[in-house]
Amino acid sequence: KKTNIYINKSIINKLITIFKRNKKTFRICLHGSNKEKIHCMIVVMGKKDKTKAHKHLLKTEYYYIHYGKVDLLTFEAKKNKYKKYSMNPNSTFFFKMINNKYHQVIPRSNVVIYSEIRNGPFKENDSILQNKQS
Repeated sequence: KKTNIYINKSIINKLITIFKRNKKTFRICLHGSNKEKIHCMIVVMGKKDKTKAHKHLLKTEYYYIHYGKVDLLTFEAKKNKYKKYSMNPNSTFFFKMINNKYHQVIPRSNVVIYSEIRNGPFKENDSILQNKQS
């Protein structure tokens, strides 16, 4: 909780090994508690995983990709209209997602590791899922 944290290639390689062993998406919270004003997480996902399209009414999110490839989709008012941002560490590696905008993370490589940073505190029903009927 009260220590400096750093991420290097060795740590990234350890996270890849953990994912390959367990084959489950996981996130490491770098903030000390759910009440903190800034939440920083390292997210590790596999190619078969993706987030559901969702938005946060009052929270801006920042994505920084460390390893792998991911598509970040932002949806327009009509559910089938979206814009795709392809991300990887060698090209587009940072993205600011404005609040109140539906978005979805779709991994494009076997393992994806990215940082997700947003304002806190954490609230249980903070994410609003996109209505599949609209």
